[in-house]
Amino acid sequence: MGELKQTPDGAAASEGSWWLTSDKDRVDTEHATINQLIDELKVAIASEHVDRVRLVAGRLIRELSLHFADEEAVMHSRAYPQERRHRQNHDTVRHGLRTLEQEIDSGDPSFAVMAAAFEAVEAIIHRGLCHDDASLMRFLQGHPPAG
Repeated sequence: MGELKQTPDGAAASEGSWWLTSDKDRVDTEHATINQLIDELKVAIASEHVDRVRLVAGRLIRELSLHFADEEAVMHSRAYPQERRHRQNHDTVRHGLRTLEQEIDSGDPSFAVMAAAFEAVEAIIHRGLCHDDASLMRFLQGHPPAG
């Protein structure tokens, strides 16, 4: 399965790569991909197909890992005032996805446990991170990178 890790402060090589207004389409594409994978994972869990759950969860973890790494590097480099709260939401999603991964890999996965872990992750993504990302984009558009 994919690895969901937090980058060290300011360590991402792609720092700021897609946070310019002209690159908004990339952000929209990333969000669309993440939302599509969330929908696919919901169906896979409801269908109780553990191999499909494993495959889609791995893809979602990879997409979120890249997205979070970019966001966290940019938030840090641009001194985003809400960075701590935004990172906490990322960490909550990471924790929920680790719980889902552990259940998938347990040998005798419970779809009820997977569904509960996924519901918590989905709630944070849709209720918290969508709002957080919109606030971050507004901040970045009003605070262009120095030099």
